[in-house]
Amino acid sequence: MQGIDQEAIHRIILETSGNSAYTAKQLRSDAKVDESVARLRRRLEACDEAQHAAARDLAAARSAAIEEQRRPERVCVVIDFDMFYAAVEIRDRPELAACPVAVGGPGMISTANYVARRWGVRSAMPGFVGQALCRRGPEFGMPRAELVFVKPDFAKYTAVAEVARNIWREYDPHMRAASLDEAYIDLSHYLR
Repeated sequence: MQGIDQEAIHRIILETSGNSAYTAKQLRSDAKVDESVARLRRRLEACDEAQHAAARDLAAARSAAIEEQRRPERVCVVIDFDMFYAAVEIRDRPELAACPVAVGGPGMISTANYVARRWGVRSAMPGFVGQALCRRGPEFGMPRAELVFVKPDFAKYTAVAEVARNIWREYDPHMRAASLDEAYIDLSHYLR
């Protein structure tokens, strides 16, 4: 998103979702973060050099204790497919590859492809906000576009996920799936 006016994207999101529950939640969350950061900055400014040194020593001691407990004999991997639902849809409809695509609808976006992300479209964003971002692209350095919505097909995504899981099970028969597009596998035995 280099060269894209992020402030304009944020302004459009706020204008578009103005009175929505989504915006209210985001504003509350932002206010809590701002409050927490301000409180931590005040505490930091109130510390003298001796307190800073003590904090550095404590952090170093805690880091050393964590390192001592690490089990480097185990090699575990987290696998997380990015834009999984959109990727599956584009696999089946390659003509969508160059378009901003969102799986979901005007109410909510499950995921968006990388093309849509250049317009600021994100997962868990209301779809009507994503549409507005694409249509108002010239305001932040992108062309006007139409966001293509694809209805979710969880049976299809489950089938594709199972293909991936079968491959992962070759390396770790006890792999754990956290969702359709995320898994944890222990590669220690395989790597040995």
